[in-house]
Amino acid sequence: PPGEVVNYIVTASDESDPSPSLACVPPPGSFFPPGTTTVACTATDAAGNQSSCSFDVTVRPKTRRR
Repeated sequence: PPGEVVNYIVTASDESDPSPSLACVPPPGSFFPPGTTTVACTATDAAGNQSSCSFDVTVRPKTRRR
């Protein structure tokens, strides 16, 4: 099917919590259709504080070599 499985790495840091939990939608390793998909991520530290960010992933059609 058209599209690609996309793997990516997201990191977060916190002064009080060295490894806050991260949740991204769609998660790494997901199938992304052609075009642009926005990935939304939320980091949560041990105290329950949260911060969010988002970024776009663009899947372009593969070009055929002749």
